Amino acid sequence: MKLHFCLLFVLLSQFSLAQVPKKGNNSSRQFDESMRREVQSVLSEKGMKIDTIVKRDTIRLGTKDFKIISHKRDTIALDSSLSISKYYKFNFLRKDDLELMPFANMGQGYASLTGDYKENNQTYLPFIGGKAKSYHYMDTEDVNYYNVPIPTTEATFITSVDNGQFLDIYITFNMSKQFNISLENTGFRSVGKYSSEDARFANFRTSFNYTSKNSKYALRGHFVGLSSENEEHGGLTREEDQFESGDSRYLDRKIVDLRLYGASSSFKGKRYYMDHQYELTRVNKDTAQKRKSDLKLGHMMSYESRSVGFSQNGASDLFGDFENSIIDDKAILELGKQQVSAEFTNPILGELTASLESDHYSYRFNSTSVPDSLGLNRMEDTELILGGRYIKKLGAFSLKGDLQYTLVGNLSDYLLNATLSGAIKDQHQFDLNLKLKSRMPDFNYLFYQSDYTNYRWDHREDFSFEKSSALSFVMKSSLLGNLDASLSLIDHFTYLTNDSGLVLHTVDSSSPTIRPVQSGSTVGHLKLKYNKEFKFGKWAFDHTSLIQKVEQKEDALMLPHYLTRNTLYFSSDVFDHAMFLQTGISFKYFTSYRANGYLPLMGEFYTRSQGENLGAYPLIDLFINARIRQTRIFFKAEHINAPLSGYNYYVAPSYPYRDFVVRFGLVWNFFN
Repeated sequence: MKLHFCLLFVLLSQFSLAQVPKKGNNSSRQFDESMRREVQSVLSEKGMKIDTIVKRDTIRLGTKDFKIISHKRDTIALDSSLSISKYYKFNFLRKDDLELMPFANMGQGYASLTGDYKENNQTYLPFIGGKAKSYHYMDTEDVNYYNVPIPTTEATFITSVDNGQFLDIYITFNMSKQFNISLENTGFRSVGKYSSEDARFANFRTSFNYTSKNSKYALRGHFVGLSSENEEHGGLTREEDQFESGDSRYLDRKIVDLRLYGASSSFKGKRYYMDHQYELTRVNKDTAQKRKSDLKLGHMMSYESRSVGFSQNGASDLFGDFENSIIDDKAILELGKQQVSAEFTNPILGELTASLESDHYSYRFNSTSVPDSLGLNRMEDTELILGGRYIKKLGAFSLKGDLQYTLVGNLSDYLLNATLSGAIKDQHQFDLNLKLKSRMPDFNYLFYQSDYTNYRWDHREDFSFEKSSALSFVMKSSLLGNLDASLSLIDHFTYLTNDSGLVLHTVDSSSPTIRPVQSGSTVGHLKLKYNKEFKFGKWAFDHTSLIQKVEQKEDALMLPHYLTRNTLYFSSDVFDHAMFLQTGISFKYFTSYRANGYLPLMGEFYTRSQGENLGAYPLIDLFINARIRQTRIFFKAEHINAPLSGYNYYVAPSYPYRDFVVRFGLVWNFFN
């Protein structure tokens, strides 16, 4: 409560500061100019000039002095504007979650509506597992680096579903013109509406970025430490009586009967990363000599540890037989990487990079009921990978190709990623991408050990490489809209299945209740996604449609056929241009399908060969967003139609989507 009063005081202070009388029709320009002068006064002390684009509702600091640098070394401008895309990112992930469905409690997990799991798409080696809990984990490619002339801070606050808050703060500053440091921390807790769904989350990140004065040497690195814990309730036991009936007695979700009590899951990870490169042939910038060719030598090393755990105070028959009454399962994956590379750049030939990488992995369990005296309770080895990259620009077009090929190792085979990019009159940009990948399934599909005897298997010898081929086309056009089309073909697609079709049940311990299998035929997935925003004065309508079709002989990949989101909103300056206001209504819908069941023991989803279809329910939200100087404020009435459209909204069998809830948040930028 004290935190809410503090935030209210801060907002009122900001609002009062914004109420400076303005004269004439240039009040908006004068308002933004005052902020420009504020930042410029600090920069002047350092002998710098602000490189700023001033618009009515946005201030961008970044094209010259303020820089956010991605892992691929692309520069992103710091953007304090308020747009509909910022509203879509007003959630736990801070990303647009159109293709995901969250569970009832914030931070509890996500189900994918398109089957595009982040780790499967980005990694070359198998993933540890627990994909439902891993969306918030920051991979190496997700970490940003900075270069700013004055200390820059961004604070994000979001109220949770019930009794808790989400707070994310980062600060970045330059020790010198060449050396930058950033510190970022996220803290979150939400008790939730139901019993036994408490969610806790902590994520600390720090990064540094150094470039020598002559720009020949570059060094960067980061540390990420994450700890996520969730209570697990196993789903509702009397859905029809206590949820679907709409009985007013059970609108207090705390008294609804659940399958599990005293159970919790965890997802933890940490990573130390560093890479540096030295340019051998750079010429002096002060001379008029034109550089013809460059040669850079690079080195990268990282150590990463991830763990997925499940614990219970007392075992239940929900997962079958068990050896210990106290359940304490934990799978641990440690991965150490070393890479050396050489990059050659020539104006005619393009950019060519060759690399050699060594990946040492150790995957093991801490289960006390399955001793590791003979070393059989782990997977440990080293992969030696040869890599190459080619980039070439031809006028308005560019070609980029990445290749990884395993010389020594049993888990990976090859990865080819080729992209042709282009632009037509700067209005139409497109990417044509081909991706070929062959690697073993995730570690928890290959080998798993649990205190529950039904959940023990070893497929290290009988499972084959998953081979996927994907062709995608992405077009972004200010005139025609945005189109994303992809076709994927997967051989030996690996998934968890429950052939009985029930949610969970007990069977003989010699036959696991839910087990991993590989598809005996090719699984084809076609996805078409279109987005277009239509503006009519101060009104706008943002439309997104997604159509997908799966061709398969087995029930391996179950997805809805159609998904749409439509947002109608109004935007305008108010209070004599002191505030920019945005308000509207958003509608999301997806067709019914045989949604996957959720297995809290592993943090995974499994397919059902039988059972009732889920989906085909609308999700309607009302929102009011505002921007006061460098502060963005969000009010959201989420799922307002819950009491009217019927209590049939499920994310997975026995796992309802969240009820109607009102949430508040803000994003605040500080410049020194």
